[in-house]
Amino acid sequence: MPDYPSFVQGVVGALDHVRTSNCSNVLIVSSGGPISTAVGHLLGTSAETTIELNFHIRNTSITEFSFNPKRHVLLSFNHLPHLDDPVYADWHTYA
Repeated sequence: MPDYPSFVQGVVGALDHVRTSNCSNVLIVSSGGPISTAVGHLLGTSAETTIELNFHIRNTSITEFSFNPKRHVLLSFNHLPHLDDPVYADWHTYA
């Protein structure tokens, strides 16, 4: 297991790789740790706040980013559009 700064560096490296690629759409499937780290990095939050974000990520949630060659932007965080129907209300769980 890498130390926290190395973990952040790995997540930021992945974001940079996507940002500098020639792709227009990218799907990344991950767990809460990298997702909260990416969000925290983009928003400039402290390590404590970034870790706290991780405790509130819902299982199967969707977080969206927009990117261009210069930067990433957070579009949405922790959404469950695939579970919007009330019949799925009890399917909402946290990591």
